Amino acid sequence: MNARGWLGSLASVAMWTVACGGGGRTAGGLDVGGPDALDVTFPDVGVQEGADPGTGDPGPRDPGPADPGGPDEAATADEGPGGEVPVAGCPPVGGLLITEVMANPAMAPDSTGEYFEVFNTLQVAVDLRGLTIQSGTATHEVASGSPLVVPAGGVFLFARSADPLLNGGITPGYVYPKVSLTNTADDLTLLCEGTVVDRVAYNLSAGWPKKTGGGVAMVLDPSGFDAQKNDDLRYWCRGSAPFGAGDLGSPGAPNDPCGATSCGDKAVQAWEGCDDGNAKAQDGCEPDCTPSPDTDQDGVHDYADNCPQVSNPGQEDADGDQIGDACDTAFCGNGVTEAPEECDDQNKTPGDGCENDCKASVDTDLDGLYDRVDNCPTVANSGQEDADGDQVGDACDPPECGNGVTEGDEACDDDNTASGDGCSAACRVEDFQVGSVLLTEFLVNPVKTDDSKGEYIEIYNTTDQAVDIAGWVLDDGAAEVARIEPEGGVLLIEPKGFLVLGRTDDEFLNGGVPVDYAYGSKMSLGDNVDRIRLVWNGVVIDQVEYVIGTTFPEADGRSLSLDPYFFDFELNDDGEAWCPTGDDHPLELGDFGTPGEMNPECP
Repeated sequence: MNARGWLGSLASVAMWTVACGGGGRTAGGLDVGGPDALDVTFPDVGVQEGADPGTGDPGPRDPGPADPGGPDEAATADEGPGGEVPVAGCPPVGGLLITEVMANPAMAPDSTGEYFEVFNTLQVAVDLRGLTIQSGTATHEVASGSPLVVPAGGVFLFARSADPLLNGGITPGYVYPKVSLTNTADDLTLLCEGTVVDRVAYNLSAGWPKKTGGGVAMVLDPSGFDAQKNDDLRYWCRGSAPFGAGDLGSPGAPNDPCGATSCGDKAVQAWEGCDDGNAKAQDGCEPDCTPSPDTDQDGVHDYADNCPQVSNPGQEDADGDQIGDACDTAFCGNGVTEAPEECDDQNKTPGDGCENDCKASVDTDLDGLYDRVDNCPTVANSGQEDADGDQVGDACDPPECGNGVTEGDEACDDDNTASGDGCSAACRVEDFQVGSVLLTEFLVNPVKTDDSKGEYIEIYNTTDQAVDIAGWVLDDGAAEVARIEPEGGVLLIEPKGFLVLGRTDDEFLNGGVPVDYAYGSKMSLGDNVDRIRLVWNGVVIDQVEYVIGTTFPEADGRSLSLDPYFFDFELNDDGEAWCPTGDDHPLELGDFGTPGEMNPECP
């Protein structure tokens, strides 16, 4: 039956309509809510007896009588599972609307996860059998052995698979397996006897709502439930509610209004004034998708308008004061001193006596140079000296140690802040003589703790000045090198004082040794033969070579101490000047030594 024949049956339809109160959802995803809706429940709608649920083949179709012959015959021949009798023949154009489309699911493959939803705009139920689904050149005729009824004001869900494990977790009313939708641009058409009932042609590159990565349905706003409006991209938005396995949309359920979630999708919907896809304010489109204000309607938004209350599309600002001439009473730069100007020399040269804002140039330090061009405007420095070239005059610029320029009270500046290279971290000249620091005690073989924890070396400052050994090197003259790099960049040995260097400064692990600086695993002491060197800037300040049991005495579990009488860089080379620490100097765990203290005399 054509559309005119369908309309001719409305008189008999009134006899079939059942009035009911409460709403509800059918098993096929039908929404029958509202006081005037039909209360219909359909078990397993769309997966008919004899159909293949995996493919969506509906099985043999019972077309019913060609002409029901009146309401009583229609009720017995072709009524829906809930008893509602649909009108025979084709619905009129716009009688069914496409209201939701999932072309690019994320929680299921396209081949099983695509779906679309239709809405019945009529006052009567519609049997969907005989409709043709078309996308591009692919078509599918809706066929079923029993009625596929969508009630008045209800929705019906079509999908490519009936299996919730394959289709993203939905329950469709009908399965169409062989018509597919392109992700970015396609047209979806419902036809009946060759007449287009509804068609939606979407194109993401032409402004339709989109979301990178898929998994979001295109949803028609309830205000667009109209045969013309659902062709208009301005009434569509992205789905926002999770369903099933996690994609976003409302398959088989009433569509929520889009206004709360559409702003930011780069599609300008009918209820939005703009949509630039971001939440940045004052960029032409505000975060609530309203155009940025333009109070004077001159085409320049208020946030960028130098005269927002008076139309000035050219934004003229002759005096460069960021106030448009249309709002600026005084025209700075015209050569005329006007209130509240202090001067007007008709140029834009700073520091020439009259500034760009027509204020008189100021010379705070009275050195003959105006502040705008003075590299030290608060301290008189007519010569503008700037040794380090940082645009801050020396008179205002405190010396900066490590910038490569010797300034102020600096004695040197080698362009770094490291000590141990001839110029200290404080920009003081370093000059250390051989023997100024001595090796006076070392423990090579602790027995109460592991060598890697208990070894230590004591050094002594022979001078009357504090010595900073930051940047010095402790090594064996071969492969093992431990550079002394303390936190803070300074490690002082007081005049005539001792400093203890060790593998670790954890006294629980090292046997109770008060280590001043831990050099870690980069240096170790051989139990029998080795060399210890203390090196500054390539100069060996002191060294000791030992052969335990031959040139130096046995000392398991005891440090070797230099007799105070031999505190000399040449005398401490002799093993006979050294002796094992005695029993009267125990360490915490039972080894023996005097780290950080004056050594006892050897027997």
